[in-house]
Amino acid sequence: MTRMAIPLSVIMTAAILTRGAAADDEVAASTALPTAPVVEVQPVDPWEVYLFLDRYCVECHGGHLKKPKGQFGYILDLRRLIDENYVIPEVPGDSDLYISLITDDPDFKMPPDDSDGPKPSADEIARIHDWILAGAPIDPLGPEAQDGLADLAAAATSESVPDADEAAASTPRPTIPRIIGRFHPIIVHFPIALLICAAGASVFSRMRGRQDWLHGMARGSLWIGAAGAVLAVATGWVNATLEGFSGGETDTHRWLGVATAVLAVTAVIACEFLSRINAVRWQGGRTLQVALLVLVAVLVALAGHTGGLLSYGADYFWGL
Repeated sequence: MTRMAIPLSVIMTAAILTRGAAADDEVAASTALPTAPVVEVQPVDPWEVYLFLDRYCVECHGGHLKKPKGQFGYILDLRRLIDENYVIPEVPGDSDLYISLITDDPDFKMPPDDSDGPKPSADEIARIHDWILAGAPIDPLGPEAQDGLADLAAAATSESVPDADEAAASTPRPTIPRIIGRFHPIIVHFPIALLICAAGASVFSRMRGRQDWLHGMARGSLWIGAAGAVLAVATGWVNATLEGFSGGETDTHRWLGVATAVLAVTAVIACEFLSRINAVRWQGGRTLQVALLVLVAVLVALAGHTGGLLSYGADYFWGL
């Protein structure tokens, strides 16, 4: 009995340890975290991107257009899209080009939901995502793509340089409303200068005590500037409608101009009323007059600034 006890105890101990180790392996296997699948970015030939943009975007933003939508007419220039941060290589989520394809915001979505043109599929949009994620290469990879890009460039060039007959046929007739609308860039400078002058004269008159000549300058500048603001709004509205200007910056400029004209006319009425009752000689009346004219000057300056952005672009000074 004594001789058998030792081997038996050893065997029992080994069996317990073996069973415990197996149980530990089962627990480890059941609790192990799954291995994350490796997602490979599929290579995208940049020619696919050119074709995508040519099909869905070039109708409104092509370089052949005289007045592309939003003054954005270089959709096929991938290098410029990258340089101007419409495409951020390797970061689709920060790239305006990709965001505009997937957003639900109707003011930013491209192509717009209400457009009559074709709409890209989810798979096509995913290819744009993969192209940006892969670093947004801009040189087509294959010889067929190179030939196709040359054909596309030639087509865009031929569209951008119509012959004399086509140009004459496509040129809008110089109707009276169109001519009136094109006076907007000329007229708009008068209210900008005069309303700011009225505010400056009013401030100086307030600082130095009532100065009749400064008061007269402010009054005259306000009257003419307010009339000019009304004319500028009217001609600008006609010009935007007939020339097809619309969208974010145009609407901002439009409504700042309307607000300027309304406030300038209100300031004329208020200042004339205060003058009639001789209220500009007391402190509160003069302060109200100055406040109105300064507010008008701020609005007309903002309206002029947004008009400059529309005409010359945001990088006019700093893009030299």
